[in-house]
Amino acid sequence: MGDKMDLPGDFRGATVYIKSTVNGVTTERAIPLHRPPRAAHFTDRVEALAKLLQDLRPGNTATLCGPGGIGKTALATEAIWTLAPDNKAPELFPDGIFFHSFYNEPSADVALEWIARAYDVDSQGMAEQAARHALSGRHALLVLDGAEDADDLRKVQSVAGNCGVLVTSRKRQDAIDQRQDMQPLKQKDALKLLHEWADRQIDNEQTAQQICQLLGGLPLAVRLVGRYLNETEETSTEYLAWLEKMPLEALDPDNEHHRHASVPYLLERSLAQVSETARDVLALVGLLAMSPFDQEIIRHSLQLSEGDLRKAMRDLIGYGLLQREDGRYQVSHALIHTYTRESLPLADAVFENLVNWYIDFAKTESAKGLAGYQGLHPERPHLLYLLDNCMQRQAWQLAENISRAIENYLDIQGYWAELIIVQQTGLEAACKLENKRNEGVWLGNLGNTYRALGQVEKAIAYQEQALLISREIGDKSNEGNQLGNLGNAYYVLGQVEKAIAYHEQALLISREIGDRRNEGAWLGNLGNAYSALGQVEKAIAYHEQALLISREIGDKSGEGADLGNLGNAYSALGQVEKAIDYHEQALLISREIGDKSGEGADLGNLGNAYSALGQVEKAIDYHENRLCLSAGRLVTEAVKATSWATWA
Repeated sequence: MGDKMDLPGDFRGATVYIKSTVNGVTTERAIPLHRPPRAAHFTDRVEALAKLLQDLRPGNTATLCGPGGIGKTALATEAIWTLAPDNKAPELFPDGIFFHSFYNEPSADVALEWIARAYDVDSQGMAEQAARHALSGRHALLVLDGAEDADDLRKVQSVAGNCGVLVTSRKRQDAIDQRQDMQPLKQKDALKLLHEWADRQIDNEQTAQQICQLLGGLPLAVRLVGRYLNETEETSTEYLAWLEKMPLEALDPDNEHHRHASVPYLLERSLAQVSETARDVLALVGLLAMSPFDQEIIRHSLQLSEGDLRKAMRDLIGYGLLQREDGRYQVSHALIHTYTRESLPLADAVFENLVNWYIDFAKTESAKGLAGYQGLHPERPHLLYLLDNCMQRQAWQLAENISRAIENYLDIQGYWAELIIVQQTGLEAACKLENKRNEGVWLGNLGNTYRALGQVEKAIAYQEQALLISREIGDKSNEGNQLGNLGNAYYVLGQVEKAIAYHEQALLISREIGDRRNEGAWLGNLGNAYSALGQVEKAIAYHEQALLISREIGDKSGEGADLGNLGNAYSALGQVEKAIDYHEQALLISREIGDKSGEGADLGNLGNAYSALGQVEKAIDYHENRLCLSAGRLVTEAVKATSWATWA
């Protein structure tokens, strides 16, 4: 059994690879083993933990309910580590543990897409079906944290099948099977936790008991007080004197709706002790997702020296507001993240610095191809969170710039749910900016995505809107793009003559304006259309012209598509060995540039070719590899390439 590190979007977890041998054939399958960091001092909760472990069974859903700061995630995490103390799946859940936080990404489709990806299944835009397929016949544990923020929790729960599900939520109505209402810490346990964090500062046991009583046994509140005492070296007697001056609603230990009201006051008390720089750092962190981040992002956005940044981070960690994990930093609790986002002011210029840093980073990493995508993966939650922040602030241009910067990366890497969110956001921003040209581009790109996902009628509707706009404003480039993309859509519908008419119009425009890339795209798509009509020699002539252009302008994506199309054409002529040569070249390029859907198409084409040669076992191997990537992407095999317009 081996393992490698993976990023599920919330923290660094392991993906475990298990080898098994059946009839002399060894196969390897990936299973997730997502284990969040444990609470530094998990105090007792013996009965609650025992009940939760009893409820965690295949086919069962256990829900932990309670107000923020009561310890739901800490208890869930302790259960995970109890089940899987070592780097292997627990016996009860041999297909691993999947963890998702809705605090970062409330979209059910995003969660479903992540479930599918955890088991090497590409959703192809059908996240629910893909997740259901990924979990079919499996016994895994799905941990869904912060479910009160989910836009459709039931949709995620519906795919679980025989898997166990553990939900944490502030809403009791989120429970469907066993519900465990989290209780405050007992007085002795709260006192024990306070001693764990600030034993030296407790000068009087009675004052410590009174502090815990006033805090209502809320674990987060006790931790914040303990970290404060330890950092300031203030005594428990001194702290109690301040605590008793707090507003009455924050000191109601018997009312669960008010119990967490103490947290903002405790945070204000801690922040009063740190520098203005540290407060600015925390305010900036509130604009990021609740995922690990690198301190260089903060230094650049606030224009801080290394010394000032180091001191600010040290103070925030000391007071328990940030935590450090594997060299990166993260807000230590969702309530703290909410407080910083809603209560700490931040200058617009700093916000723009932060967004522009991420835009430049996304552009730089995307330009590197596959190697750069690895750097973008852990930053994706922050980019999407900032995108939402831009829309809330009505920073339309920044929102559109982020959308542009990550659109192609999300498309190539197959993050379909997030791609649609980004494209719809880009479209809305362009409309707010009254930029008709970019409005047309976003409409066309949404059409391309929906066509790629098999929703062809919806694609045509978007692209017809885009075509009208391009003609209205005299945008010849985008007019050509939309004509060609409509040709792609009608090809998928089997209306080949109509597709040819659109592609020929697009080709004329591309040549008229000197757009070599799209000239190659439409030549390739004309080749596919004529191949579908049985005119294979004519098709090959078009594909060869397209391949020359792709190589001339250095379009690797287009080159790979041209090679694959030539392979299909030669297969149709019965020249299978020649076809295999083209498909192997195409596969190399798809892997080089990180094009998952292209790689799947190439593997499928190679499987078909070897099947035609009678080499069935080799064909099966290629098709199985393809299935590990996706269920297949029709348009990748059918049309040359999506036409991405240039931006205004």
